Amino acid sequence: MLYAFPWLLTCLGVLVCGHPHVAPEAVELTQLDVGISCAQYPRTPTVVTFVVDRPDAAPPLPLLLLLHFDFLNLKPLDTLTVRAVVNGTVGAVADTFTSASTAPFFAVPLHATAAVLELHVTGVSSSESPSSGGACFGFHVDGVRTSAIDDGNRVAADESICGVDESKNAQCYVSSGMYTASKAVVRLLTHRHKRSVFCTGWLLGCDGHVLTNEHCIADAADAVNTTFEFMAEGVSCSTNCSGQGMCKAAPRLFTRGATFIIASKDLDYSLVKLSPATIPPGLGYVANVFQDRFNS
Repeated sequence: MLYAFPWLLTCLGVLVCGHPHVAPEAVELTQLDVGISCAQYPRTPTVVTFVVDRPDAAPPLPLLLLLHFDFLNLKPLDTLTVRAVVNGTVGAVADTFTSASTAPFFAVPLHATAAVLELHVTGVSSSESPSSGGACFGFHVDGVRTSAIDDGNRVAADESICGVDESKNAQCYVSSGMYTASKAVVRLLTHRHKRSVFCTGWLLGCDGHVLTNEHCIADAADAVNTTFEFMAEGVSCSTNCSGQGMCKAAPRLFTRGATFIIASKDLDYSLVKLSPATIPPGLGYVANVFQDRFNS
């Protein structure tokens, strides 16, 4: 997904020249009922494990699980982790939630046949338990999506590049300055009411701005409900990253939500801002030619 561009204007040309058509069919949320209620929340140190299987018996490729949490309230020091299960093997922790995490939200996308949730409880005193009138602690997964719209394929018929397409895997340019510039590419996954959409954006300048298409992030609601993933590149020049969500950093580098700045439907661009503290160090960025206008 992450590519190096000999000319950064080629990268921006893809953004400006796109003319998306009507959105495809909606991708509904399959209902689930997985979690732990306030009354069930453990009061002593323990680890409670939950397994979420795919709802489809014959899952399509590529595999994708998007878990949706409609409730999450953890005790301080308690955590909820998410792991992917592939071919019967439980992988490393892909996502972690704490008492600072608030629902509703989608977990980081998992390319897996199942997911394992682990609630790590450090223990609470009786004065903090629900039965004594304290806060309600627990979590609930109310649904899952098993597919998302790939924006790159969706607009392919109506998209053009301003110039020659010289894009290659970023690792093809690992010994040149273009490799650093390629780190400005960000993979977006925007969750809406009836669908989730993969898109591409670019870090614009060094203040946390991300430039993308308006059909990817149209408003403040889209900005809040977007996951931004960095360094989603192949391990070699020949790695196939053409599949949906393929190629990612290890461990994955992502952040949720952004502040909406401005968008234009006619020009099909959108500008949002991430908290600089959430952006991994060492990434490149596109020179901010709009700095005078977007100085917020």
